[in-house]
Amino acid sequence: MSANYQAGGSDHQRVLGPPRIPQCMLSFFLPASLREPILGDLEEEFLLRQAASGSTFHALAWYWLQACKSACVFFWQQRGTGMAYLLSVVFFIAMMMLSMATSQFGFWLISPPIFIGLFPLAFIMGIGATSFKACKLGLKASFSDSSGHSKEEIALARKFLNVTGNQFLLVAGVIFFLGAIQLLVSFSQNPALLEDSSRYARYAVALIPLFYGMIFKCLFYSAEQKVIWKYLSA
Repeated sequence: MSANYQAGGSDHQRVLGPPRIPQCMLSFFLPASLREPILGDLEEEFLLRQAASGSTFHALAWYWLQACKSACVFFWQQRGTGMAYLLSVVFFIAMMMLSMATSQFGFWLISPPIFIGLFPLAFIMGIGATSFKACKLGLKASFSDSSGHSKEEIALARKFLNVTGNQFLLVAGVIFFLGAIQLLVSFSQNPALLEDSSRYARYAVALIPLFYGMIFKCLFYSAEQKVIWKYLSA
């Protein structure tokens, strides 16, 4: 909790302004048109209660209570679809990890080298094909329900999400074909590998990039559809 303090006329310190944490929380959840008047009214009432009671604690408790109530009222209205999308992504990843943990393959599908090679490359290529502004707008529009976006900004956001999702598939395809070529070269140089049961594991490793590419394409496609529904369905 952050607030401004000044020595009072008694044996305790007096808060001059409302606490910053609930202020920031309200600024995040309140619509832009109501943010300034609501915060101003709460601050005025906070100072009046503090002066009337002479107690910092009661004024702080009242402000926190009002801030939480207001945040709850505007939570789904302002951030509902963004938070729902974030929860769906978290749930999707959790279910995927649980499936891998309980499957015969375990966590073999998690390949840090392939992930490190795929994600930064595809993401940077997505930015290169659009712009940093489009990237910022795309990520912001995916997790926020703010209505303060123009049609041009939404078009940029959609472009980034669509292009980057496709880049994940394209880069994954390139890495897959490189892996497949490497397998063919290995088998041609050492035919005995074709008789080895481990060749199936080699096939699986070659397919992992496509697995990652489809996952990220799914996430970026969902984000794009969320933006279309939120900002362009009306």
